[in-house]
Amino acid sequence: MASVERSRVLDADPDVVEELLTGDVEGLVTAAGYDSVSIDGERIEIEQRLGLATLSLTFRRRDDEDVSLALEQTAGHFETMWTEYDVQPAGDGTELTARTEFTLGGVAGSVLDETLVRRQRTTELDAQLDDVERRLAEKATAE
Repeated sequence: MASVERSRVLDADPDVVEELLTGDVEGLVTAAGYDSVSIDGERIEIEQRLGLATLSLTFRRRDDEDVSLALEQTAGHFETMWTEYDVQPAGDGTELTARTEFTLGGVAGSVLDETLVRRQRTTELDAQLDDVERRLAEKATAE
């Protein structure tokens, strides 16, 4: 199983960060830059075009008391794939860690390279962390 992990220390209370993550999952997923995001209850569908191919993945929120938010692939091109978002106090702020683990398999295993997936997922997680940081700054300015 391969993994990608990105962390950011944010100038905000952990409860505020966790509320932002869990209260706006669509905003968080959309910030990754996917071509299409659709949410219906606990079901999250995304599409991402990569050259001539389009990857379609379906996720669901997974209950996990050890992290703030956990998403697990239920249908798609990977044998397994999940992402967790962990919020922890860090000094006067909060450390937000996003971690994805995946196993290539099926059609994706024959078409995609693990290095390519890691690079793409790193870009997506960085974009999500950038978006959380931006939204926290907007919230602080509005208060």
